[in-house]
Amino acid sequence: MSMSENDLVVSGTVLTGDDTVDDLKGVIATTVLNTPGVTRLVRPWWRRVGTSDDRSAIRITEQDGRTDVDIEVTVDLTVPIVRLTEDLRHRVSTAIAQSGRTPGKVDVVVSKVEGSS
Repeated sequence: MSMSENDLVVSGTVLTGDDTVDDLKGVIATTVLNTPGVTRLVRPWWRRVGTSDDRSAIRITEQDGRTDVDIEVTVDLTVPIVRLTEDLRHRVSTAIAQSGRTPGKVDVVVSKVEGSS
């Protein structure tokens, strides 16, 4: 997989400590939204009240020294979904590693496929 513009967005970001989960969510949201074929992040229904920030669409859990991430996206109809989700997993894992954490499981749910405008 070649380095893209998106890889430059997260390179050099070092996040440490418990207070930086929100910052990591911001980095991951930027990474996901800059991935070709992703049209938007989807916030789960229980996170739709109160905040409209894209970070609320990212779920991060840390267990056994690993950082797991759950994201839900809508994608462009013209992009192969399997390839896109593999690319997203790679990009998010890279962002986690560059933040100083150990990447764990990255779950990507495609909730909707949208036609290009």
